[in-house]
Amino acid sequence: MPINLNRVIPLGSNFRGNDSIIRNENINRFESKNWLVMPIVAQSWLGDHCAWFWGGVVGIVLLAGVIIYFRIKCRKKLSLIIEQQVLVRTLELNAAIEELGQSELTLLKSNQMKDKLMTMVLHDLRSPIRFVTTLSDNLLENHLSFDEDTMSLKLSELSRGVGGIKDFTEDFFLWVRLQHEEFGFNSSCFPIQRLFDELAGLYENITSLNGSRLCIGQSTVHCNTDYQILAFILRNLIDNANKYTIGGTITINCEVVEDLVVIRVSDTGQGMTEAQIEAFLDPAAGVSMQRTGSFLVMEMLRHIHGSLIIESNVGMGSRFLVNIPYNKVDSL
Repeated sequence: MPINLNRVIPLGSNFRGNDSIIRNENINRFESKNWLVMPIVAQSWLGDHCAWFWGGVVGIVLLAGVIIYFRIKCRKKLSLIIEQQVLVRTLELNAAIEELGQSELTLLKSNQMKDKLMTMVLHDLRSPIRFVTTLSDNLLENHLSFDEDTMSLKLSELSRGVGGIKDFTEDFFLWVRLQHEEFGFNSSCFPIQRLFDELAGLYENITSLNGSRLCIGQSTVHCNTDYQILAFILRNLIDNANKYTIGGTITINCEVVEDLVVIRVSDTGQGMTEAQIEAFLDPAAGVSMQRTGSFLVMEMLRHIHGSLIIESNVGMGSRFLVNIPYNKVDSL
């Protein structure tokens, strides 16, 4: 196509970039010497920006890879955290289930123990009630034939029998009250000597019936605990000492040792074997006809945060040490 040199020639879409522009200055187009051939090489936009384009593609791919990598890493980390939390919750749940099972077993054993204790208590009450009934019937039928000394002796025996039933019943109902969660302890600060004087008035005549003597030391110690529970514990220990001491001595005293109030109940009676001491102190030994009193003593000590130590030799008597937390303010 003949063209003017000053003319802009539009190259259409058919231009491929490797064509040539030919200028012919001679009318005779077949004379090749008058032809001017100018080769034109045209490059596309993609060719001019190829490096940037592929660099951008590679960058986008790398960025996408990094994002995917960190997302996968975060998901794995989150999954690990969730797995750990699930494991912790599972362990806690298993521990709770095991604890619940243990509690259920403990409750079952406790209920069985309480049922057995009720049976033992009712059985223990039969003897003193039968004694009082028999003695009352005897007095009713023969009181006119008794002389004054015999009548005094019979009435004294009746009084002891009724008093024993009364004390036993009060102690038992105190224990029953302790089984209820709403039971409130009546903790107070009191001189231990007041309790000692009460015990002396209650047991001096009772111990004399066995030919024994009750010796209670003087004390200036003050104790901060539940008065009735402590009295219950000491009454049972004195009863136990009197039961196995004939013609001997039962001694009660008190002192402060470091951070404890130590109350000692000693006797010169039969004494105890190691097996008997272990059975007395062991709550797992259960309730039996021989250890109803010891079970109640240990149960009451637990409620006032106390402890019991027994020192004994067979044939040489026993010593019971009741330990109660001591507050120095109590003695001020």
